[in-house]
Order: sequence, then structure tokens, then C-alpha cells
Amino acid sequence: MEPRASREALAIIAIVPERYPGDEAAHGQTASAKSVYSLDMVERREGPTGARKKIAIVGGGIAGVAAAWQLHETHEVTLFEAQPRLGGHVRTAEIPGDGTQTSATADLGVIIINTRGYPNLAALYQKLRIGLRPIALSVQAYFGPDGDHWGTDCHDTRLFREVEADCHTFQDSLMHRFDVPMTDFSVTLGAYCDRLGLSQVFREKALVPLLIVLQVTRGSLWETPVVFVRQMFRHGVLSFFAPPSGWVMIEGGSAREIDALSSTLGDRVRPQTRVRRVQRSQDSVTIHWDGGPPGGERFDDVILTCSLDIARMLIAEDADEVERAALDPKSFQYEDLQVFLHTDLDAVARGTPEPWLFQYNHTARGRSVTLNPTQRTLGAGAAPTPLVTYCFDADATPAPDKVQERVTFSHLIATPASCAAAVGLRAINGRRHTFYAGHSCALPPNWHEGAFVSGLIVAQALGAPYPFRGDAAAERVFALMSMVMGVDAQAP
Repeated sequence: MEPRASREALAIIAIVPERYPGDEAAHGQTASAKSVYSLDMVERREGPTGARKKIAIVGGGIAGVAAAWQLHETHEVTLFEAQPRLGGHVRTAEIPGDGTQTSATADLGVIIINTRGYPNLAALYQKLRIGLRPIALSVQAYFGPDGDHWGTDCHDTRLFREVEADCHTFQDSLMHRFDVPMTDFSVTLGAYCDRLGLSQVFREKALVPLLIVLQVTRGSLWETPVVFVRQMFRHGVLSFFAPPSGWVMIEGGSAREIDALSSTLGDRVRPQTRVRRVQRSQDSVTIHWDGGPPGGERFDDVILTCSLDIARMLIAEDADEVERAALDPKSFQYEDLQVFLHTDLDAVARGTPEPWLFQYNHTARGRSVTLNPTQRTLGAGAAPTPLVTYCFDADATPAPDKVQERVTFSHLIATPASCAAAVGLRAINGRRHTFYAGHSCALPPNWHEGAFVSGLIVAQALGAPYPFRGDAAAERVFALMSMVMGVDAQAP
């Protein structure tokens, strides 16, 4: 069965440009697309600015915080977050100095961004004066005790020579002979590899290590629509033959973006407040939360930036048929990923990796990716540098006595059904005083940018102006995603 998505929504997806913002110059072209992909396309979606509203936002990830940041000056905003801290997938750990080494930070969730693929976030960092540092990112993969390995800057190995021909076939096909329409979510990565006749060794030992580092979906990697994998290769974000390009880190850690956005909200943020139920009436919504008033609290509108399984549960009491279909749990599935900050060198293949080298390890214990996210100065006799390890199998975890911090993130699995259903959310976004934003409204591969922009789109529908006018690259992404989301503050 074809993934569910409206003809109108897929027609919108079809105009997504083939290049990232800024690629025109790299290809000797002018930025003439600005006149086609502009804010004029979505100007009609701005909501009324006169009436001050009382707005509840459920979920304190990047989308919820962005919406609150935009709306708080013109509306009375309350941001509910079940956890003690804001940020969602943004999590920065502090690593104190000890006399032999300087202090540092380590990001456990969102670690790096690509400024070409994240133009709205790049504009935000400039606006808020958040420093960015270019990084020399590389990937190396190790398999078992026999030392089988290869890397994006390490090709003179037996393993790479074995898979090199397939690497060329796959990458050349994506770059020069790709014939899958952007609207076709049904062609998966696995099916595309089958079509090209690529070996199992290439798939498991070359493609998996490269994709697993930057692609959110892990457990169902082969179900990822290949159109999104193609974007990463086409724009130099990933390559078998050169280190990934265009990546930067946020100086001081990714949590700086959340801190900067939320610094103006004051007591409008309610951390450790778990919302249990959202009731809608003809002219308002009522929010019920643990420890709240027995009858809940009335708001004019609600923005749900939580995962869609939670959103479905919150509105279950009065959800109509259209909402139940759009939030079908069979379309949106999530998987957990365990992340560790630790000093267990036995958990990695070759000791402490160089800074910003993603080391993929596949051993008898399972699969993991380890990163050294610090660039601090180490003195003689310095303690081991804390590493960040992403564990995809339970037995691949570091020794408990060497773990400094552990966190579990829940990721939306990118499948044909989930991507089509994300587009299908336009059927309910803005209906019954209920808006949706967050990762579930975004399409891969730029999840974090998409989640941030979705918060800005909903804020504009409720009367807050778009903050990055004049930035052609950011405007283009905002305009395109606005049409995909289909948010309308005036919808019945």
C-alpha cells in the first residue's frame, strides 16, 4: 500500500530545491531561486496580531522554545516541560577541570550542525551572537578483533579496497543517475541498494557506519526513504571519499541555543510539569497537568511540540476522526538511543579518538559510535578524556563505574509511512485551536533545523513575525516548510 499523503502536499514537496541554500555559488549559478521560493508564498498565513492570546505550549524542545521565544512579547505564553530541563534532544554536559586539564563541555544529543543545511539556525546564532567553530569531521569504522577498518580519510586498507567499487556505484548513482522523484517516499534505502546490486559487505561495513553517524534512524536504517539519503550525499554532507564538509560546533555547547532562547521567558516556563490531558471546546482549550487545579487551566490555543504518540494521548478524550487518522500510531514509530559520557577506553577500538573523529565500532559486544567532543589541553598525567558513546546494542555499553552521565533519547524512525504522515499533519495543524510542531513535522535529514522552523511557522500563524527577513537562504527554507505544514490560524 502506498504511504498516505495528499496529492496537494506531495505537489508541494516536489518543488523542494535540489540544492541547499548557498549551493548556487558553488555551482557557478546565481541565486535567482529567491524570487520563486520567497516569503510572498506564505504571507497569507500570518494570523491576527491585534488580540493578545493565552497560549499553552506542551514540550520544551527546540520547537517549543522557539515558538515561546517568538510569541512571548505579543501573547501570554506558558511553556510546559515534563523534564527538569528544557532542550529535548539538546543536552550539554559540563566537564570540570582538575588542575591538569582545562574545563570543557560535551554535547550528548544535538552535537554539530551544517550551516548550509541549517540556515535558520545559522541566522539565529548570528542574531543571538552564539559563536560557531568549524570542525574537521571524519568517520572511521572498525570491525572485530582482526582490525578490519576504513575511514573517510583512511582508504588504504583491505576492507576499503573490497568495497570501493560499490562505494563508487552507490555515490555516483545518487549524484548523477538518480531517478526517484522527490515525492516518492516508497523507495527505501534497502530497495535502492537491491536495485544497484550492491554487496552485503558494502551495506554493513561501508554504508551503515557512514549513515549511522549522522542519520537519526538507526534500527530501521534500510527503511529510510532514499530521497533523503541522496540529499546528504549530493550536498557533500556525506561522502565515502572525503570527510563530511560544512560542519560546525556551537562554542560552549548546544545548550547555549536553548539558554539564549529561553532567557526572556522567566516564570512562563514550567519545568517538571507533566501535562496529562488537553480538552478542546469551540472557543478554547483546557490544559490539565499533575499538581494543577482540579478543573485545569483555560487557554485560547495550544501548541503540541511533544512526540506524536504523546500528542495523541493528550487529545484522546475528544479527538475527532480526522485527528485520529492523522495521528495513527502505526505511521509514527519511535526508538530509544542510549548515550553515555564515560572514560572506558575498553569500549572503543583504538583508544581515545582524535577530536571530532566519529569512531564506529562493531564487535561481538554490538555496535556503537564513539566521539571525542573536546579540544581541551591535556597536561602530563592528565585524567582520561571523557568520551561520548552512542550504543545501538545493550552489550556495547561502557563499564558502569566509568560512566559519568547517561541519557536516553527517543527518535522518530524515518520510514516511508512516517515521512508521508508528517506531510499529512497539514490536515489537522491549526484545527480546533490545536497546533503541531517539532521533529514529527520535519522531514529528514535536517531534523533539528526542521523542528526549529516548525516552531517559527506556528508562531507566525498566531501573529508573530518571521524573525529572519532578508536572509534569502533562511527565508526559502521557511517558505517551503510553511507550505508543507499547511498551518492556518483561521482553520475551523
